[in-house]
Amino acid sequence: MDSTIWAAVIAAAIAFLSLVIAKEQKVSEFRQTWIDSLREEVANTISNLILLHSALMRKADGDSVTANDVSPYIASVNVAMSSAHMRLNPADKDGADLIRALEDVENFFNREVANCEELQVLIDSIRPAAKVVLKNEWERVKRGEFIYRCCLGLALVSLALSLIYVGLGSELLSALVR
Repeated sequence: MDSTIWAAVIAAAIAFLSLVIAKEQKVSEFRQTWIDSLREEVANTISNLILLHSALMRKADGDSVTANDVSPYIASVNVAMSSAHMRLNPADKDGADLIRALEDVENFFNREVANCEELQVLIDSIRPAAKVVLKNEWERVKRGEFIYRCCLGLALVSLALSLIYVGLGSELLSALVR
């Protein structure tokens, strides 16, 4: 094959690989944004639940706590939990564990009797479930998407073959390919 044709094939392969790598890099950026948003939503959920827990403890101690006192926290918890819930994949085991922890909190507030100790246990169950989801997604971002890793490997092999072709000459490479 003529060297001009080889150069065109190599250039086309490099252009294709560059396009795929750029696309996969964008996917990783979106995934990082997703991680940051989920982290913020879980943090908002937990912080507002802690404020609600404090209000329940004050009420249990005989202090006057009204619905107006806690309604902003309840609204914030509902928004943050709903947003977090919508980001999670229930088919994913780690996502399902976090969904279950959030639903346990929802169920807690749907009951008529509120137990401060139980709420604290529920709050504490959200953190580890969220950490697992966030860690696994972060590892995926660090590794890169599967297609990205494949194309990167293919690009490295193409580069190595090109360097071998240039360095050893087309006759030796042609003999190796046959």
